[in-house]
Amino acid sequence: MTKKKNKPIDEMEKLQQAIFEREVDEELQRERLRNLWQKYRFAVIGLVIGILLTTIGTEVYHSWRQKVSLSESDSFENAAVLAYTGETDKAVEILKKLASDGRTGYAPLAEMKLAGIYFSQNKPQEGIASLNKVIASDAPEQLKAVATIAYVGQQFETEDPAKLQTMLKPLLAGTSNFVGSAAELSAALYLKQNNQAEAINVLTQTINNPKTAPAVKQRLSELLSVIKE
Repeated sequence: MTKKKNKPIDEMEKLQQAIFEREVDEELQRERLRNLWQKYRFAVIGLVIGILLTTIGTEVYHSWRQKVSLSESDSFENAAVLAYTGETDKAVEILKKLASDGRTGYAPLAEMKLAGIYFSQNKPQEGIASLNKVIASDAPEQLKAVATIAYVGQQFETEDPAKLQTMLKPLLAGTSNFVGSAAELSAALYLKQNNQAEAINVLTQTINNPKTAPAVKQRLSELLSVIKE
């Protein structure tokens, strides 16, 4: 019986599972990754950014909860609920005010939330502007790291690769929880320029960095094996 060919979206779901959850057999996983990385590597970048933009701020939010103005935390929560329920215009209005007038860490967090809304509305210029504000702010390094990764992902096809690599470099050398995503984006930029050697190099260096978390090393090792094969 002829095996039914999976649709692209099904393959992408499998790719996500293979890279991030590692729930399939290793040999089958490598074969799937090898084929799909060549075909869908830029879509994977979009997937990474989407995950980041929908989950950012959780740890930062809880650490700030005890330190910041109750009114600002309430404003942010209200905006988040409105955005979730589809009342994005009201959410944007609240977030803009919080981003411009806020006196606590909720100001850059509101700007980051705005970026996510703008991208979901297909307003990339507004989204990029919000990301730049976060990057240039005095926000916690973890939040600025997410903004940087999101910026690189959104500008992947249009921005000078050298500039994007420069933005990623501090993340690759640091201890950010997002070093794995930074390494993946950096490798993808090199592959885009047909520079497989540098793509392998950046992944290898990140894997060999003692500060890189074991789970991240495993994920990057799987990607490295795909690129080498």
